[in-house]
Amino acid sequence: MKNPDETFSYFFLSLIVGNLEPKIEDLIKRINKLQQAKKVLNEEISEANKHSKTLQLELEKRSYFKRKTEKQKVILKQPQSTILICKRSATMNAEKSSLEEIWNEKKEIKKVMQMHSKETQDEMQREQKLNLDCKKQIEEITAKIQMEKLKQREQRFAFEQLLDELMEKHKNLWELYAKEKPITDMKKSKEQLLLEEKLIQEKLAHVQDELNLLSQVTFSGQRKFLKSQAAASTL
Repeated sequence: MKNPDETFSYFFLSLIVGNLEPKIEDLIKRINKLQQAKKVLNEEISEANKHSKTLQLELEKRSYFKRKTEKQKVILKQPQSTILICKRSATMNAEKSSLEEIWNEKKEIKKVMQMHSKETQDEMQREQKLNLDCKKQIEEITAKIQMEKLKQREQRFAFEQLLDELMEKHKNLWELYAKEKPITDMKKSKEQLLLEEKLIQEKLAHVQDELNLLSQVTFSGQRKFLKSQAAASTL
């Protein structure tokens, strides 16, 4: 018979397998979502890098024009030209400040996105590690279940062999008993007949004793009668 502890272990292992399967499906869904989020972040980072390069080129271009304007300002001596150059320089400085501000904002956005991307990658790695651990546990539990099934199969086979051996022994004993039974019955019948014969002989002996006793009593009575006066008068 199967050990109750082994039955409980088998049930507990099966229950663990049943509880792990939905969790793995949830992990796979989360990993897919994280991969999609990572893809979107990579696209945004790539777009931000392109925009950053464009701003950098624009800033360099503005700086080049500023330097060129400053050179022209030294060459030009007319007051009106100087005023125009100053206005243009102020406009370019304002544009430069605006571009630098946009550039700094983009750099900050890029930094935040990179941090978020790193966190997403770390989360994906944790989820993948957890997924691998779950798969490993499932493989170990599956191996234990297979071993338990093999053990049960071996026990069942051994039990069937033992049952066959017991049935064969029982069959042999039954055949031997069937062969010896007529002899035993004859011995019992003989003993019964001898006992009945003995009882009959005892009864016959008892009857013979009673007959002998009765004969003795009758003979004694006859002798008394012959000696009595009644017998004499009769004679």
